[in-house]
Amino acid sequence: MKFNLPILLLSAFTSARNHDKIERVIFLGLDGAGNFNTKINVPTINKLLESGAYTNHALAMDPTWSAQNWGAMFHGVVPSKHGLTNGIAQTKPYPEDSPYPSVFKIIHQQDPKAKMASFAMWNAINEGIIELSVPMHRVKKSLDDEIFPDMLNYLKKNGTDTKLMFFYIGDIDETGHEHKWMCEEYIDRYIKTDQYIKQILDTLDEMRIRDSTMIIITADHGGVGYGHGGTSSLERTILWGVSGPGIRRKKLADGSVRNMDVGAIMLKALGYPIPEYFDAKYPDI
Repeated sequence: MKFNLPILLLSAFTSARNHDKIERVIFLGLDGAGNFNTKINVPTINKLLESGAYTNHALAMDPTWSAQNWGAMFHGVVPSKHGLTNGIAQTKPYPEDSPYPSVFKIIHQQDPKAKMASFAMWNAINEGIIELSVPMHRVKKSLDDEIFPDMLNYLKKNGTDTKLMFFYIGDIDETGHEHKWMCEEYIDRYIKTDQYIKQILDTLDEMRIRDSTMIIITADHGGVGYGHGGTSSLERTILWGVSGPGIRRKKLADGSVRNMDVGAIMLKALGYPIPEYFDAKYPDI
C-alpha cells in the first residue's frame, strides 16, 4: 500500500493543475453600463464581479464613444492608434493591413484552427471592428432579446471547444439614449441583462465547464442624461471584472485598470504572447 501513496499524490497534483487551466474565455460586454450596477439590484453581475479580481471604478477610454472603446479593447491600443469612430466602424471594414490587428486576428494567425465567436446586436462590432478575414462564428440581430437565445444555444453546442466568445449586450445603451440613463426603463433593462448573465453562468455550471472558463465583464462607457461621449465620472467610470482559474479574489484600486486592458488579458489567458506595441496591460490579478 505504501507504494500507492506517491501515485495518489501525483494524481491529485495533476488533477489540480488541470483544474486551474483556462480552456476558454467568455467576454461579456455591456454597452453603456457604466458602473450603475452599484445602484441597481443586479445580484448576478455583482456576485460575478466579487468572485474574482474586480473594481467598480475602472476607466473607459476618452472619448467615451462605443467604437473608440470596443476598438481599444479588441485591438489593445488607444483610440488615436486604432483610428475607429462610430461612423467609421459602421460603414467600413477594419483595415486588414493595420499594424494593430484585433485579438481575434492575432489568435487566428497563431492558431488557425482556434474556434471563436462574436454575438452583437450592433453590426459595427462584427463588420467594422473585427477584421472580416478572420474565420469565426458571427451573429447579428437587432435586439438583445432576439440574439440572446442564439448566444445560449451556441454556448450549449459549441462552448466546450470554442476558445474565445464575445457576448455583447447593447440594449442597456439603447435604452439610455431613448429614455435617459438611470430612468425606470434603463433600470429594467439592466435587470434583464442580469437575468441573461445568470442563464449563461447556469449553463456553464450545467456543462461543468465553468471551472475551466475565464469570464471577463466590463463596459465601454456609462452615460448621463440621454448620452455619453464626455469625460464626466458618470461617463468614464465603469464596472470591470475577471474571474476564473488562477484569478485571485480581490478588489482592485479605483482607476487601476482600464477597459482596454482586457485585450492583454484575453491573449495571456489563452496562452498567446501580448504584442510589445500593446497599450493594454495585464494587471496584477
